[in-house]
Amino acid sequence: MKKSLQWTYYNQVTELLDKVQKLLEQYHNFYFSAWDEAHQYNKRILQSFITANIRNGKTFDGDLRAKYEEQFDLDAIEKIPVYGLYNPFVSIRIYHRKIKALNRKNWDYHKQLRELMKAIKKLDKEMEPYGYEEMIAGFIFHLHEARDRIKRSMDYEINIMALADLIRFYFVENNWMMDKHSFLQIITVSKDKRRWDGTRTVPYAEIIKDIPDLIDYNTFERLIFMENLEDDKDDYLHDIFMDQVMDVMKKHREQTGVSAFEVFQEALGKPLQTFTLETDAYGDVVNVTPNKPSIKLVR
Repeated sequence: MKKSLQWTYYNQVTELLDKVQKLLEQYHNFYFSAWDEAHQYNKRILQSFITANIRNGKTFDGDLRAKYEEQFDLDAIEKIPVYGLYNPFVSIRIYHRKIKALNRKNWDYHKQLRELMKAIKKLDKEMEPYGYEEMIAGFIFHLHEARDRIKRSMDYEINIMALADLIRFYFVENNWMMDKHSFLQIITVSKDKRRWDGTRTVPYAEIIKDIPDLIDYNTFERLIFMENLEDDKDDYLHDIFMDQVMDVMKKHREQTGVSAFEVFQEALGKPLQTFTLETDAYGDVVNVTPNKPSIKLVR
């Protein structure tokens, strides 16, 4: 290899590694600060539910009280004279939006990291034929190090706490029903004629007409999750129930070894086509193989 080409690669690798280092430093500074910020938001949501429960006559004793006292001053909460029953939902709405904003910034960093990953892969493949040379082998080694650092960083997530069970507990344990007017105050009902996927929405007047005057937990879950009354751009409660579904699917597979897809397939009574994806060291799909359908013998 010509010396001039070696120096060209040296400059390209040095410049790319410098970009990786700077972006990872920026991202890690953001992420750990954002994770702590999201943690505080989650605590405020939980504190709002605890406060509303206490003001509604609920008591926390034993291990549960000890657990909450590690994070909150329950004696001070018990002295709060007035606290609205709908405040927990206001709290979810406020802090869920803040956590989603942090997530959007987190995804933006991931997008930038993926672009650097593409650049690393391109340069890696370009130098691969010269990998037998010690200098080039060193360049490739450092590129692979940078690639692996990016891959680890792209596993970083910012999550909102699991809230579906907390909402259900709030309704059921307090034997509580939400009135129609308050329900409409805590959600944004879509007034668009179509949703993001092109499907038509039910007219607003018809939506309002069909909501009962008093809403128990089962009705609340149906309106939010099954009928999806919230606007696509502000469906914070639907997100909460969807997170629960995904979590249940994940735990079901961990506990039984059976995926939710296999359950759906059995319920349908016919095999469905699936595929196995093969990825390279950069996470790019390099091969798609159709799987043989699992067919059960019926006697």
